[in-house]
Amino acid sequence: MFHIPKTLKEKENLYRRLLLFAVGLFMLVLYFEKILWIVSIIVNICMPFIIGGAIAFIWNTIANNLINFYSLISHRSENKVIRFIANILSIMVFVLLLALFLFLIMPRVISSFQTLLSLMPQTIHNIYHWAYYASKPIPYVHQWLRTINADPGNISQVLESLFSWVISGSANDIIGNVYSVLTNTFSLLFSTLISIMFAVIVLFNKQTVVKEGFYLMRAYLSKKRYAKTVHILSLIRNTFTSYIGGTCTECIILATLVMFFASL
Repeated sequence: MFHIPKTLKEKENLYRRLLLFAVGLFMLVLYFEKILWIVSIIVNICMPFIIGGAIAFIWNTIANNLINFYSLISHRSENKVIRFIANILSIMVFVLLLALFLFLIMPRVISSFQTLLSLMPQTIHNIYHWAYYASKPIPYVHQWLRTINADPGNISQVLESLFSWVISGSANDIIGNVYSVLTNTFSLLFSTLISIMFAVIVLFNKQTVVKEGFYLMRAYLSKKRYAKTVHILSLIRNTFTSYIGGTCTECIILATLVMFFASL
């Protein structure tokens, strides 16, 4: 039986990999736009599930903190009933924080933005006068600034025209704009609904999802890569859990301080 030396096999594998890499690179360059279009479609399809997984991770973090707090007070271990109640409370806390942001913080942000827009013309006018007198040693810049009409009324008209152009999208077809807005709105609502449903399913079936995920990794990964993947996932979970917990604690402290000093 003919025996192929080990060195020739290694060279053959190397040449085969180089050939596959060259063919793949050639196809990528030749069909770059089509490949990018296909990738964008796949990303758009998977994005609601990615967002839903992220939301479920946040809910699970809140639920774990609630369970830890309950175990610390009652000295009882976790069970299915406690986990179910903690999941419901985590969703309620998330919705409450979201409603607090929309109905209390968002109007203040809009009011501040409107105040900023009303003061912007006068501020630009003051900056213009400062630049006008400061640029006297530079004749070219000073002469250019003299040609600019920086009155507050003119600046207000320019800003209004600019914002109107941005809001309208500089489009001429009103029906096309309405159709685009409706399509994007329904698409956003549908994606949001899918994300929330997927997040709820993952949250209430966390053990099953995690167990099936580990089974898949064991089936398709070697022991070394499986151990590395588990280590990386554990590191990601601990890092993001600490970040979310620290951020929530910081927000609660800042909100308490702001409410206390605002009431004085």
